[in-house]
Amino acid sequence: MGAREIHIAVLDTDVPCYRVYAKRGLYSAQFNTLLTAAANRINASDFGSSRSPLSVHVTAFDTVGGSYPHPATLRESPWSSEEKNSPGFHGPIDAVLVTGAAAAVYDDLHWIPGLRSFIRKVYADYPLVKIFGSCFGHQLIGEVLLARDESYTSKDSSFKISVEATSQGHEIGIFPISLNPSFASRFPPLARLSQGTLNIQVIHGDAVISSPEVPLSSDTTGDMLPEPWLNVGSSLKCPIQGLYLPGRVLTLQGHLEFDAFATAELCYQFAGQFGWSKEGLDAHLEKIWRAVKPDGENDDDSKEAAEAVLLFFAGEDEKVKHLLDKIRTYEEQLNPQGSGGSSTVLNSPAVEFETPGSASSPRPSAATADKEAHQRVPEGMSYAGNDAAISPATDLTSGPAFESQVRSLLHRSHPNDVFYTSDPISHDRPDQTPQWASVRELVNENLDVTFPSFDESQHLLELFLFYLGVSQHFFDPRSFSDELMMLFQSTESRKKQMRSPWFTEYLLVMAMAKLINVRHPTSQPPGSDLFAEALKRLPPLHQMGGESVIMVEILTLITTYLQWSDHKHDAYLYIGVALRLAIALGCNLRETEQNCLPSQSAHRIRLWWTVYMLDRRLSSGLGLAAGADERQLCIELPRQAAGFQSPVALAINVRIARVTDDIMSTLYGNKSITQLELVHKIQDSLQELHDIARSFPTPLVLDFGRPLQWATRTGASLYLMLFQAIILCTRPILLQRARLVAENKEPQPLDQMPEVLNRLCDTCNEAAARSLAILAVLRRQQTIPRYGFFDLDATFSAAFVLVMMGFSDKSQTRPSPALYQALDVLQFLSQSGNLAAERRLHDITQSCLHVWPNDVLMSDYSQADSGMRHDKQKSTPQTDSQDPLLSSSELASQANWGSHQDEARLLEPLADINIPDAMFDMQGEWDLDLSGEAEGIYSSFHHPTLPLTGVDYIDWLEIEKVIGAPGP
Repeated sequence: MGAREIHIAVLDTDVPCYRVYAKRGLYSAQFNTLLTAAANRINASDFGSSRSPLSVHVTAFDTVGGSYPHPATLRESPWSSEEKNSPGFHGPIDAVLVTGAAAAVYDDLHWIPGLRSFIRKVYADYPLVKIFGSCFGHQLIGEVLLARDESYTSKDSSFKISVEATSQGHEIGIFPISLNPSFASRFPPLARLSQGTLNIQVIHGDAVISSPEVPLSSDTTGDMLPEPWLNVGSSLKCPIQGLYLPGRVLTLQGHLEFDAFATAELCYQFAGQFGWSKEGLDAHLEKIWRAVKPDGENDDDSKEAAEAVLLFFAGEDEKVKHLLDKIRTYEEQLNPQGSGGSSTVLNSPAVEFETPGSASSPRPSAATADKEAHQRVPEGMSYAGNDAAISPATDLTSGPAFESQVRSLLHRSHPNDVFYTSDPISHDRPDQTPQWASVRELVNENLDVTFPSFDESQHLLELFLFYLGVSQHFFDPRSFSDELMMLFQSTESRKKQMRSPWFTEYLLVMAMAKLINVRHPTSQPPGSDLFAEALKRLPPLHQMGGESVIMVEILTLITTYLQWSDHKHDAYLYIGVALRLAIALGCNLRETEQNCLPSQSAHRIRLWWTVYMLDRRLSSGLGLAAGADERQLCIELPRQAAGFQSPVALAINVRIARVTDDIMSTLYGNKSITQLELVHKIQDSLQELHDIARSFPTPLVLDFGRPLQWATRTGASLYLMLFQAIILCTRPILLQRARLVAENKEPQPLDQMPEVLNRLCDTCNEAAARSLAILAVLRRQQTIPRYGFFDLDATFSAAFVLVMMGFSDKSQTRPSPALYQALDVLQFLSQSGNLAAERRLHDITQSCLHVWPNDVLMSDYSQADSGMRHDKQKSTPQTDSQDPLLSSSELASQANWGSHQDEARLLEPLADINIPDAMFDMQGEWDLDLSGEAEGIYSSFHHPTLPLTGVDYIDWLEIEKVIGAPGP
């Protein structure tokens, strides 16, 4: 980000008194020191870190001697980051600063008319040049730009502006200046001042006066200004302490360049000039020196004032005004009825700005801030009961708390809407639905355990490794096979094995394989009896570390079973423990630091990356914090090791998980992020995903240039994860489009969007369509497990996108073929008792009927969905050995399942995890420049009326309010 130099022309209208001049030079030199220090503080602040660094160059002009900037040196075009200053040339003048002087603006001095003419010309002919004045400069600018013969009229009163001697005598020293909130809200440094007051040194006997001529209302005061001018603030003796014309003019009656020393020296000079008594001088000096602390430092607000002036020169006040206007617009959208409550934005500046080394005013406590945030909710938005409110003044975070808020809003918005509440499977009231679905019943209801035979155990192990053993690593298959043989070798060896921690791992592997290989609906997820037995054998937490790495394996397997059986919060808990145990045991260390045999270190490193990947995926899926800080991890990705399969698939899995986590935490999280930072993050993420896609090894590459006929299970899983990350990066653009279509009540084709946004929507749509093409192939191949959690999530996410495309583009008169593929997959998963799939099928079907109410096939899906759930409520679980849901062709496919078992061997020759230039022909330019649409993209991710979390089902609930709202 290029630095921005602010070129300031300082018009010296006086020479400081001798002692100040000897110590600090001319006023121009003092302003140079003051504003340069302000630039350094701003650059070091959080506020400045997201903006071009500021620097200051001052050119001094002896105005008394008739010296002024040449008009050709004044800025006539907006500043650009492309501007390059040559040595000795500092670019056009950005601002004119008029200093203070002992003279009065009404004095008959030869140089004052020329200064008036120059200010008038700059104001009229150079709108990009800012004008600032201090003390005398403030008064002269007020006289030139506001004083006139005609009266102003405002608030049923007429008044004139003039510069006169104050009726209350000199104002000298530190006097609290009560700032106008409409002014202060545009300058972040002023937002941190205590009680909205500014304390800087003042020393003046004249002032800008607003004189009422025919007051017609009792509240007329002496601070009235013509619109759009604003009064900066007022003190007891001076109603107008500064003038502000947004984006053009700023003046201060006080001296931000003075400290107590400079003001006192000038006070001594005035005492001699005006013949003040010793008592009068002492009274003034007391007010001056009360700003000095015991350590000699000045305890005033000159630093904050200097930062505000510099930000005014840089045009930041207009940017903040634009932000405040947007916030006000959002508040109005959230409160369309207009309750009459006062605007909260201007009265409570919300832009955080804290600079190093600046005087820090007292801040409210967290509890106070939270209370104030809740008090700032627009009055028209009421929330019944104890439900947490969603407000632009509160953080909208991911996770179950937000889901509860969304469901609460849904219930209140549509209490009698059949679309939401009439069906037995629709969402319960938030006060009746726990945020955490416990596994207590899953464990307690399983009393009888039937252990698999040796042949079945071997079959289930092979099944587990086929689905979960290529792109993940839970245990060393060689050691596990040896232990399995010992389990069935003899009675004695069986007893010994059943007393070991390995037997707990065995139970979990068998349970997981049964969940994969489900053949008929059951009252509990398949394998739950083995899973419950494994949990009973789990040692207490304080003993886990003593069991070494096998406990990491066990906890990771528990996580996976819970994840697949739709207990994601419990899975999140267990993977967190597994992650910390793995770190404590050193599994995250480099291979050379493992202090074990090469085969053991290869296993530990692969296990670590599997734990890491699952932690990132679960935290991203729930919108919760990940368990490990990325900055503390320095381990390399796994390498080829003798006796282990290729690490290529695992490495790709980890890379995609990393990008997904980064997308969730940066684009959807609570981090403060600017518009440009957000679009750059989107660009970087899409480019990284493109690079990952091109690193796929040839055996895993899918050719989307023609209809897919076959896919490896590992390659399919990795592509689904890749496309899901692409969808996360681009889906908010599409969702905001749906919101706009719903609000405008007018169908507008997507091609009316800006080209860049249209291409992002196309990218999102293509990722969804390709995901469903993969899932349809897996469905035909019978390599899609009926409880496969990621297959279900990918299906729902892709269908979500296609429904939004149809809702946004009314030219789509019927669902796309890919959407029917999604419904086929969801129906297939639902038929074996997968309740999560059943819920998703119902939601997608009902939303499709809302978007395409006349589609016959969609009506058939809806009727089949209702009939299936009705039959399930009346029937009992199947217990036959043959799956009645499988056709003869499916049974044949299952009988020939062994043909899939060699899939892992496809990767055996591949040792290099960085395999470049694999085919990835997805449409779109992956080096898109999104900066031109930064504002639109930013509002897509951070819009108060459509808060998004990146969590599929939560964002679905939010968008349901848009597409499912009853018509007029």
